[in-house]
Amino acid sequence: SNLCMNKIIYDLGSNNGDNITYYLMKSDLVVAIEANPKLCEQINYKFRKEILKGKLVVENCIITTDKETFDKNFYIHKDADVLSQFPKPQAELINHFIKTKLPSKNIIEIIKKYGNPYYIKIDVENYDYEILAEIFNNNIFPKYFSVECYNKKIYNEIINNKNYNSYKLVCGSNVDKKYYDKVISTEN
Repeated sequence: SNLCMNKIIYDLGSNNGDNITYYLMKSDLVVAIEANPKLCEQINYKFRKEILKGKLVVENCIITTDKETFDKNFYIHKDADVLSQFPKPQAELINHFIKTKLPSKNIIEIIKKYGNPYYIKIDVENYDYEILAEIFNNNIFPKYFSVECYNKKIYNEIINNKNYNSYKLVCGSNVDKKYYDKVISTEN
């Protein structure tokens, strides 16, 4: 079925699926990946029709660059699920997290399974650089991508990539205010 699919959007770190409605309007298939089982249940419930239609696939797993994909530790934040993360939190923050064993999958294997990304959103706390670098290292260059630039390493990975020639830097903390009332156009 991958042959007739052209626009595949990957939502890495879907959280509760807030972006999925928009992604569904802009693609043939959305692959939502979220490690937190509670959040995946919300997505599965909210988008059950789209899942049945084959427009949305939900992968409940830790996304990694590892070849071994056994269960791994994931750290679910006690107060703010958006802060949950795969890398072990720093010692002074560890008490804010609940360590949970969850299945893991390799990002490249997932892409091989569903097809090349048209757009990929990477928002996986403290692991964005590893995922982005792995995608580029495997010669996968989505037409569009979005990633949090919280350090020089990620920024350099992006601007030194010869496959891209334009970028948009957006301050994440005010996105909801800045783009609150924007009209979204789709092909229809």
